[in-house]
Amino acid sequence: MGADDYIHKDISAGELQSKISAFLRIKDLQDQLKNESDKLNQIFRYLHEPVAICSQDDRLVLASQVFLNLLRMPREVSNFKSMTEILNILDVPDKTIARLRNGCSEDVPLQICIDETITYLTARTASINLGEGEVAMAYVFRDVTREVENQRMRADFHSMIAHDLRSPMSVIQGYVSLMATGKAGPVNETQIEFMGSVNRKISEMTSLLNDFLDMSKMDAGFVNLKCQDHNLGQLIEEVVEDLGPLASYRNLKVSLNLPPEELQVHSDPLRLTQILRNLLSNAIKYNIDDGYIRITVVEKEGWARISIADGGIGMSVDELDVLFEPYTRGQSQRKIKGVGLGIVIVKKLVEAHGGTVTVSSELGKGSTFTFTIPLSVLPGLDQLDRTCSLTQEPAAAK
Repeated sequence: MGADDYIHKDISAGELQSKISAFLRIKDLQDQLKNESDKLNQIFRYLHEPVAICSQDDRLVLASQVFLNLLRMPREVSNFKSMTEILNILDVPDKTIARLRNGCSEDVPLQICIDETITYLTARTASINLGEGEVAMAYVFRDVTREVENQRMRADFHSMIAHDLRSPMSVIQGYVSLMATGKAGPVNETQIEFMGSVNRKISEMTSLLNDFLDMSKMDAGFVNLKCQDHNLGQLIEEVVEDLGPLASYRNLKVSLNLPPEELQVHSDPLRLTQILRNLLSNAIKYNIDDGYIRITVVEKEGWARISIADGGIGMSVDELDVLFEPYTRGQSQRKIKGVGLGIVIVKKLVEAHGGTVTVSSELGKGSTFTFTIPLSVLPGLDQLDRTCSLTQEPAAAK
């Protein structure tokens, strides 16, 4: 049906037969292509994952039925929507939409509200080359609502356990400290020494519980960052001063290299202090006697880059591979007390501020940890992304 060509009236029988055969072959190929396309559409529609394909101009051209069911969207409506319009309706932030449109191989967390119900998703995208300069974008979503709810339940349980353990330990520590002062009766030097050991062990257990609780909260998305502008140099000096006695005990030389001008950063001061304390404590713990620690701060493209280098025991390649995995420690590190949560917490907190953490190390030659924190946005400058929300408590949980 339809005209594809024309034939002169004086055409020969052989040429006419050739043209008819050619057009029949073309028709067969068109029918096969349409059948394959119909099959593909049927298969795609009934995939068990929420998947959508968008054209180069962001129009939705294919969508699995699971995707449409998830968004409560009739297929007829989806034919007239772009992916940007769909995500805007779901109140997905513009920067997240732009990230997905540019292609993202990592899972991007999304929180949407449909019919007054909060749903948690992850999304990733991939560019598809269709040939002749035509490019499409595949969106693959995953509903992780049940996983998030389970994580919250675990976090609540862990919080309850940690609280129930910390409370009696605080009471024990209080009574031990009171006894050490002699108010409960005379004590000799040996008893004071024993009670000091008890206090130190209780402090270690409390620190481990706090790390365990922080990990549970971060995994469940319960850490709410309270970002503000503050003086980075002053905060670092305070942390160095607090940990100074530990460094002095091992005769470590701590040097601090700050920029000549004051650096204002936009972060949660409490969490940034936690990051610095963890890294500096590790630099002291995994150092050698009479060693060194160098803390360097530089400004680079709207970020403060903080490096903490030590001349300690260092790490092997195998140890570096599992450094940021919780509850894993290398062979050289196992000789020193710990459960392997401090560095993992550092990474999660830095990434929550939008920064990155890197480490370089060589066995027997020390380690250098470097992380970035966003600088404050000064008036008159372009607004940079200063969101502290990657681990903020979701709206439904507030």
